[in-house]
Amino acid sequence: MQTHIPHNKRNEQQPQRGRPTQLDRSTYRSLRSRVERFFGWLKTGFRRLALRWERLSVTFLGFVPLACILVHKRVLR
Repeated sequence: MQTHIPHNKRNEQQPQRGRPTQLDRSTYRSLRSRVERFFGWLKTGFRRLALRWERLSVTFLGFVPLACILVHKRVLR
């Protein structure tokens, strides 16, 4: 028994446009866990970052680098 359904060219794999992505899985996993932990520390250690208490974005964006410095200071101890 043979099918009589014509082949649809739109279902073929189209070539990818742009620069091909190159990803090293082991590096990605180790860096991703570090970044996730860092953001976790920021959210648990500094409630004003997690809740966004500041009314002005300038104040909020000024506090982000300060919180990053304090987290790094804790880690380096």
